[in-house]
Amino acid sequence: MQTVIAVCVIAAWECIARYKLMNPMFLGQPSLIVQHMIDGLRDGNLVHAAGVTLSETLIGFFAGVTIGGMIGLALWWSSLAGRVMQPLLVVFNAIPKIALAPIFIVLLGVGFWMKMSLAFTNVVVLAALTAYSGGRQADHDLMDLIRAVGGSRWRVFTMVVVPTSVMWIISTLEICLGLAFVGAVTGEFLAAREGLGYLALYGSNIFNMNIILVAVFSMMFVTGVLAAGVRRLERRYLDWRPQTTSI
Repeated sequence: MQTVIAVCVIAAWECIARYKLMNPMFLGQPSLIVQHMIDGLRDGNLVHAAGVTLSETLIGFFAGVTIGGMIGLALWWSSLAGRVMQPLLVVFNAIPKIALAPIFIVLLGVGFWMKMSLAFTNVVVLAALTAYSGGRQADHDLMDLIRAVGGSRWRVFTMVVVPTSVMWIISTLEICLGLAFVGAVTGEFLAAREGLGYLALYGSNIFNMNIILVAVFSMMFVTGVLAAGVRRLERRYLDWRPQTTSI
């Protein structure tokens, strides 16, 4: 059914554009979009743009998840730091990260590291709050059991808190990945010379809807592949959890 619906929509779109039922300048045309995509793959420009955006996303994503997780665990270890920093992290997380873009542009220029920093900033606070919340929700009965047999605080931390926090972080990886991608593309929209965001911006500057849609569909493809990889990771490490069923 999904395939049939997609074919019908694309066929109707092509007919509307080809027979000028609506202005193709504002609508685009599937056959021309495919042609632009093939040309971009042949000359390597589309692959290069996707590779740039992908690298910015992945580096920002992994750095944000890793550093954010370490921050969250450190806040659990120091209860005073946790009580002081959690409200500040919540406030910072509510700030639109695009507001920080001018700062990154001044400090890092308009190259790769500016976009990676926006992707990183989108992820790191969420990962920190997730790890901290996971540590606070760790099984207190297991903690008491470890203490009862003479286990140290470090044992409690490594055997109960860290695994629980990691489980919480893994369960939010798909959200973090989406935020990292949004940060990278936003940076390319603001100031860039390459990437899928820059390709979409270039298409808008020359009023070519087909190029814009090539960039958009490429973004959808890249995020779909990344999301599939993350879901596979989640299934591998969280498959042991009992599944809830609705009645």
